[in-house]
Amino acid sequence: MPKTEEHVALACHNLDVLAYLALRPEFSDWMVTVAFYAALHAVEAVLWHKEKKHGQSHDRRESILKHNRTYEKIWRHYRKLKSLSLIARYANDRPDSKAILFSDYLPQVSAVEKVIRQNLAPLWTAVSRHLPAGEATILNRAMNTLLQSKSGGRVGSR
Repeated sequence: MPKTEEHVALACHNLDVLAYLALRPEFSDWMVTVAFYAALHAVEAVLWHKEKKHGQSHDRRESILKHNRTYEKIWRHYRKLKSLSLIARYANDRPDSKAILFSDYLPQVSAVEKVIRQNLAPLWTAVSRHLPAGEATILNRAMNTLLQSKSGGRVGSR
């Protein structure tokens, strides 16, 4: 299983992918999914650093975050990102057979704002507070790069 530094590298790699996807409105479902997995690796970095264990499953990871007040801010944003990623991944699996596109649920401009600025960036801030300075700096640089890029800003605002 990856250690703190490896999870940080995977989280940053996912941010690189996210920057590309955020520029492409037709991929908003994948943007949300990649954002969730970036968050997952950032959380796993914290769990390895603080607890010396991995979440091992989504349920176990969520239980650790949910039941430990230390991780309250992380949990708040992680939960929202997971929920959005489930909607993005399974919007077409509706029992009423009315397939919808994720962009019908959350348009691209709103997705960038809600996913990156309202949830992923605050989660990143909360995660960084629980990591050693070196890993926190790497995560923060990656997030700042994303936020300063056209993809991390409001689409169409530049």
